[in-house]
Amino acid sequence: MNAGAEDCGGRRRCILIPGLLLPVVTVALARVLVVLLLALSGILPARTVDARPRSAPSPLAEDARSPDVPQTWNGARIRLTDGRVIPWDAAVIRSGRVVVSLPGAAAAEWSVPLELIAALEGPEPAALAEARDALERGQALAALAAAGDGVRQFAAWRTLPGAWWLAARTMEVRARVRLGKWADVARDAVELEFLPPGSEPRQWGTIARVRLALEAAASGESDGRSSVEHTGEPEGGRGVPGSETGASDDDADLLQIMAAAATPEVEVEAALAAGERALRRSDWTAALDALLRIPVFHPERTEIQAAVLLRCARAYAALEDRGREERTLLALADGYPDAPETAVARREFAERFP
Repeated sequence: MNAGAEDCGGRRRCILIPGLLLPVVTVALARVLVVLLLALSGILPARTVDARPRSAPSPLAEDARSPDVPQTWNGARIRLTDGRVIPWDAAVIRSGRVVVSLPGAAAAEWSVPLELIAALEGPEPAALAEARDALERGQALAALAAAGDGVRQFAAWRTLPGAWWLAARTMEVRARVRLGKWADVARDAVELEFLPPGSEPRQWGTIARVRLALEAAASGESDGRSSVEHTGEPEGGRGVPGSETGASDDDADLLQIMAAAATPEVEVEAALAAGERALRRSDWTAALDALLRIPVFHPERTEIQAAVLLRCARAYAALEDRGREERTLLALADGYPDAPETAVARREFAERFP
C-alpha cells in the first residue's frame, strides 16, 4: 500500500514538471516568432556579420563613418600590394584594417590589414578643387571650409600613399594665411613638424612666428611698453623684432625661405616680414634688399605694392638717397593715387612728394 502510494506520487511529480515548463517554452517560442516576423518585414535591421574576430572600434573608423565626413570620391579605388583593387566608397578603416562592406542582404564585411594597401588611386577630390578655386577667387573663408572637408575625408587614411590629407591641410594653412590667422598658422606648423623644413606648411610656420612677434612688439609699443616688457625676452632674441645688435635667427630663416620658397606667395610674405624686421632695427639696406624683391619678381601682387613703395621711400630717406626716394614717391603717386599709403606719403614727405 505504501509502495503503491509512493509510486503514484512519483508519477504525479513526473507529470507536474513538464506541465510547469510548457508555458515558459511557449512564451519563448512566441518571442522568437515575433522577432523573425519583424525582421522579415524590414522593421528590424539585418545583423551585420564580420568576417574577422571582433575588436574595439578605432576612433578614426568612427570619424570615417560620421555623416558630416564626405565620402564621395568619384572613380577612386584602393590598390592592394598584390595588384587587386577595392572600391573606395565601400571601405572604411577600423582598428588598423580596411573594412569593405559586401553587397547582399547579409551585409557581411571583409577586411585587410593596412600593411597590404599599396596606394589610394583617384583624381583630385571635389573638396580640394573647391578650396583651390575659392582661394583663386579671393574667398578665403569658403576655401577654409572646403579644405576642412578634405582634411576630415582623408583623416583616417592620411598615412597611406595617395591620400590627399596633406594637400588638404596645406590648403587650410593657405586659407588661414589669407585671413591673417597667424596664431592658427603657427599651430598648424607645430602639428606638421614631421615635414621637412623646406615644405610649405613649415615655411608658413616660420613666417607666422615672425608675424606674431611683430604684432606683439607693436602692441607693446602702443601700450607704452618695451618689447622686453611685452614678451619677457631680451631684445634681439629669437622671434623678437627690433634687435639693435644685428639680424637674429629669424632673419636667417626668412632669408633661407626667400632663397628657396615653396610658392611665390610664401616668398612675398617672407620678404614683407624680413623687410619689416629690418626697418625696425634701422637696417635700411637689408630692408630694401627684402622689400624690392616684391615689385621686381612679383609685380602682379598689385594689392601690396603701395605699402612696399612707402616702406622703400622711408628707407631711402633714412639713407639720405634723395634721388631714389623721389623716384619711389613718384612711382607711388602715379601707380596708386588712391591708395591709403599714398595719402600717408603725402603727409610724411610733404616737401618732396610729387
